[in-house]
Amino acid sequence: MIIKVNMQGKETEITIPDSKYWQDRNKQRVTPYWKDADNLEKRMNKEFIAAFKDLEKELYTFAGKQTEDGILTYSQNRVVALMKEIKPHVDKLYGSHQTSLTDLLMETYKDNYFKALYDLSRGTKIYGSFVGINERAIKAAISFPWSGANFSDRIYNNKNRLIGTLRTELTQSIIRGDSIKTTARTVASRLDISAKNAGRLVQTEMGSVMSMSDKAAYKEYDVDEYEYCSVFDARTSQQCRDMDGQVFRVDDMVIGVNAPSLHPNCRSSTTAFFSDAMGSKLVKGLDDGKYKYIDSNIDYRTFEQDYID
Repeated sequence: MIIKVNMQGKETEITIPDSKYWQDRNKQRVTPYWKDADNLEKRMNKEFIAAFKDLEKELYTFAGKQTEDGILTYSQNRVVALMKEIKPHVDKLYGSHQTSLTDLLMETYKDNYFKALYDLSRGTKIYGSFVGINERAIKAAISFPWSGANFSDRIYNNKNRLIGTLRTELTQSIIRGDSIKTTARTVASRLDISAKNAGRLVQTEMGSVMSMSDKAAYKEYDVDEYEYCSVFDARTSQQCRDMDGQVFRVDDMVIGVNAPSLHPNCRSSTTAFFSDAMGSKLVKGLDDGKYKYIDSNIDYRTFEQDYID
């Protein structure tokens, strides 16, 4: 799209890049965030493995005090005593996850917000008067319960679900007269399921936080519409395949409905969409002084220092 503007008293044409340009820029911007999510998921998996080793030690220590011929014998008091030893390890595990995921989502929201504004300004060669975003606003954004519960609630619920499952499994193992080795395998399988749940939460929340910060950047730049962009490979859901390329109004963006994450482990994202109406808005903004021209070769650090309050 080409818009005609008045630059220093002379009519000048500015080319607004097409959708492919914005999709390519978006891919370059979000790829590092997905790598960060993968790295956190791997670190969480290691923490689950370490937690299992701690729980296994607790089982064998407890067994040394409470077994008869290597077999745990059932009593309610013994289950309570065992869970009293196990629960602190689970609390520590999920406390670490809470801190790590909060830090990642906070940093991702902030970084994506500024870099989305940078991409918009650099691509159009036009910038507005942008404001920064404070920590309180970011915390409020990432804590929004877009799927019915926010990520902190989900971590808390996952922790309690694991504790309840372990209590049930241990009780049943003791009643059946399972060996400590068999009981340890049961604990390991339950931790493995919880680790997968934790990883899925990381990936899903990352997608939603990127959409939230995209929307904030679009609103700041005064973009009217955005395009849904799916990642196409063997893992792409039919839901995201159907949504790819669809254009929606920024004011109508609802995460989980017409913006990622649409489903668990969703890897889709959004890009700005420039219609003729948006082109006219930029022209008017330049005439009114709302927008100004910017060197398209500007680097991100200079942009951040010079053009964001």
